[in-house]
Amino acid sequence: MRAGTIPVRLIANCIAHVPRGSAIGEYYGGALAITAETEALWEISYLIAKTNAKKPSSVKPRKMPIGVKEQQARERKATAAASRYLAKQEWAQ
Repeated sequence: MRAGTIPVRLIANCIAHVPRGSAIGEYYGGALAITAETEALWEISYLIAKTNAKKPSSVKPRKMPIGVKEQQARERKATAAASRYLAKQEWAQ
């Protein structure tokens, strides 16, 4: 691709057809991060739990996982906040 031997449109088309649960899906998170079978099992377990619960409204469906991209962004944000906090503590002393 860098040398221009593979067209960008071909690469985009290949990425669009990557199966769910792949490494690319895990990077971006959401429904792409899990396979269709896993999502079906989660839905079935949710319906069973909701049927057997005393208060069905209290049973919530399982959330889709966040991606590696989002996890890294949260980690950078937490690290920056910790650095600011430590700098503030050092300044106060």
